[in-house]
Amino acid sequence: MTEYYQPIESITVNAATLQRGDIITIGGQPFVVRDLVSLHGGAKRLEFLSGDALTVRWNTILKAARPYRRPARPKR
Repeated sequence: MTEYYQPIESITVNAATLQRGDIITIGGQPFVVRDLVSLHGGAKRLEFLSGDALTVRWNTILKAARPYRRPARPKR
């Protein structure tokens, strides 16, 4: 059986640069961001695939892993 591993990149993110699919480790547990909800003052509420949620203020800096997305191929 062949396993496929999607390449990921390690990045630094804040509320403005978080994206769906980012993987954030909290207390040694990885959480995959399912949805982002904008809140007052530039904050965002992160909703994870596990059903948990976390509110991140505009100035919170986190380390995250982001699945590598290949650039779109130009149409011919």
